[in-house]
Amino acid sequence: MLGVEAELPLATALQRANVIVGVQSTAPLISQVGALLATVLPQLCSAADRIRLELNLEASLPLVELLRKAHDTLGLKVDGSLLEQIKRLAGLIGLPEAGP
Repeated sequence: MLGVEAELPLATALQRANVIVGVQSTAPLISQVGALLATVLPQLCSAADRIRLELNLEASLPLVELLRKAHDTLGLKVDGSLLEQIKRLAGLIGLPEAGP
């Protein structure tokens, strides 16, 4: 979903996932995994779905691809973490505050 390589050690994969979504955490690894799965990813996906519907983008696009396509559709450069991208896109198309 986030484009993190499956063969990476857990700590490295989690660090990359946190950077991609724009979250900073020094909590124990298990707490970070729990937070990503229970809170951050569902909120990002929900906001991305609202962007998908508003811009009439393909339902089959994975999250990262969806954001790239949304930026292309609006003529914008892809920049920032997934959270920053979603917040920027949501603001530009007039959606309520998005993300965690």
